[in-house]
Amino acid sequence: MNMEPIKNFVPFPRRILSDVLNGRMSGPEFFVYAWIRGKGNPYAVSQVSIPEIRAAYPGTVSDNHIYKLIRSLRKKKYLYYPDRAGRRGSFEVHMGEWTLPDGSFKTLERFFVQQTVRTSQPASPPVRPEVRDENKDVNQGFEMMKKHMAERFKLPPSNE
Repeated sequence: MNMEPIKNFVPFPRRILSDVLNGRMSGPEFFVYAWIRGKGNPYAVSQVSIPEIRAAYPGTVSDNHIYKLIRSLRKKKYLYYPDRAGRRGSFEVHMGEWTLPDGSFKTLERFFVQQTVRTSQPASPPVRPEVRDENKDVNQGFEMMKKHMAERFKLPPSNE
């Protein structure tokens, strides 16, 4: 097995700068993205924490502002991390468009696949109501009215 040392560089896709210039990614988002990407290991995973990013961010910002920027980057599919509702501390962030040490290319598509919900049973046929659609009381009332009308106008009774 060839044990070459891993080269110390961070691949940065040209698409990112294009997205910044075209307004798809804001300047603050770009700073956070570049910082997280710069911390990435050779397998496109970066171990980050919100206070750590806040300390590196120029100027004074709150943790909520950093969360907002990271959520926005995940929504735009620049990076991925699992839901963190109610959690603190460091967490792993996965980045896409990254060449791995074995020469393969990592993307984030597998993290953003829509999960379809399937039931274990096939769809059941529609349930038919136990009560018939026609109402016997209405029909009886109609038949009685029909009988009275026939007597009144002397119509011959029908054979229905």
